[in-house]
Amino acid sequence: MNEIPLEIERKYLIRMPDRVLLDRLADRRDYIRQTYLLPDEVGTTERVRLRGCGEDAEYTHTVKRRITDLTREEREETVSPRAYRTLLDRADPALRVIEKTRWCIPWKGLTLEVDCFPFWSDRAFLEIELPGAEAAPGLPDWVQVVREVTEDPRYTNRALAEEIPLELLPGQEARDLVSVDPTRRTWAEIRLDRIGHNFKTMEAVLPAGARCLGVVKADSYGHGDVEVARRLEELGCAYMAVACLDEGAKLRAAGITAPILLLGPTPARWRDTLASLDLTQALGSLEEAEAYSRALTRPLKVHLKIDTGMSRTGFPWSRPEDLAAAMALPNLDCEGTFTHFAVSDERGGEEFTEEQHRRFTGCYASAEAASGKAFRLHHCVNSGAMLTRRDLAHELVRPGLALYGMYPGEDTGGIPLLPAMNLKTRVAAITEHAAGDTVGYGRTFTLSRPTRLAVLPIGYADGLHRSLSNKLRVLIRGGLAPQLGRICMDLCMVDVTDLPDVRVGDEVTVFGDGRPIEEAAALAGTITYELCCAVSPRVPRVYLG
Repeated sequence: MNEIPLEIERKYLIRMPDRVLLDRLADRRDYIRQTYLLPDEVGTTERVRLRGCGEDAEYTHTVKRRITDLTREEREETVSPRAYRTLLDRADPALRVIEKTRWCIPWKGLTLEVDCFPFWSDRAFLEIELPGAEAAPGLPDWVQVVREVTEDPRYTNRALAEEIPLELLPGQEARDLVSVDPTRRTWAEIRLDRIGHNFKTMEAVLPAGARCLGVVKADSYGHGDVEVARRLEELGCAYMAVACLDEGAKLRAAGITAPILLLGPTPARWRDTLASLDLTQALGSLEEAEAYSRALTRPLKVHLKIDTGMSRTGFPWSRPEDLAAAMALPNLDCEGTFTHFAVSDERGGEEFTEEQHRRFTGCYASAEAASGKAFRLHHCVNSGAMLTRRDLAHELVRPGLALYGMYPGEDTGGIPLLPAMNLKTRVAAITEHAAGDTVGYGRTFTLSRPTRLAVLPIGYADGLHRSLSNKLRVLIRGGLAPQLGRICMDLCMVDVTDLPDVRVGDEVTVFGDGRPIEEAAALAGTITYELCCAVSPRVPRVYLG
């Protein structure tokens, strides 16, 4: 049985194994919800028994006054004007209601009071208070203690929640309790086992002494940074990289302890936050290094970036004296140096990649000699070079796209990568149309025959590029259905005339297994990076493997 950590406080924050569990108990689905609390107006209490807890649990579901009915004074006391405005902008007028659920769960002689504040998009904030507890009691296995409010819409353990069903007590009115299903509309399945396969496969072919630095920036290219980072850490990933301070702080808050490199610039005024979170900062100029050195009161790990041909950020490769000067500055622990290849993923780019590598090694070697110091880590190999020029690897390599099973160019390097994301949706409606009817905004498609259209609840607000209109084909019941008309914000239409067995509720693969994302990217005139990063936050990630 899991135990709460003994550094006990009066209030703990917990995460249930699955949001489905709480939604089943609260009997709520598809509501817009807010977390701001007002004086109670209506409260009802029901008793339920929760299998797996071993004892009866009591919860109170309290519905607050509609926020649109509040007086100006009441709003000012409870909700900031900006937050209130945001709420009204995002909520359906019929559902502007504030609610919370309080659980009172007897456990080992104590009453665990759990407040659940449902949020929009089926998310929840949970906190638990142990009144008068002198030591940490054991909790059920389905309760996980975390240090701060946890917001987790990604349903990492639906199966466990389904195994802990509700059972009404004698005399209680039976109701049709429903669970929130992340696959009811549009979702992205993320195969963590495939990410693990890609990581291990790449590490196995690296030169001796080289290790993978897993790039998890941009929410792990849309795959979910926390879950991916946790899997990489389990596999012994030597280093991880993010783009900005917010991304690094998020991983630390989630308990990731591996070294994390911030690839993008961060103003020096955030040096204390970087140090307290044990984050490594990339620095790209002598001026930036000097600003950090002046601001710091204790050493901070940094990696000095060298610009060898990207013309983006970095110390000029032709001025190794600047690099040496930065290495000599106080309070900078210059752990590493790196550069970024511009065309390592393109055929015909071999000569420039070689030239970039010569510039990189020449610059840092001169700086090391001039300063009398040596970098402990050097890295330049990205996904493209990982597949084509692994011989250029130093202590670290930086697979990004390849980690998620996509090849950045035509070359595979003999490495069998497995795509980790499947973007899926469901048939929401089926409509019949005559020849000559037009489809969608702008009437960009005219039907040439009687046509059966399936309406899919996915659009450009979910990350399905509008540029795919009248080009994309999706997979339904083993057949391909062409998308017709302009892709809308939340919907699109596909032709299922030649797929007569298609029904409302059928699962649809937009890209993933059976529908390569590379094909969709080519049709959209873009790259696979952009399509997977574009999958929006309102699309729940469902983790498998």
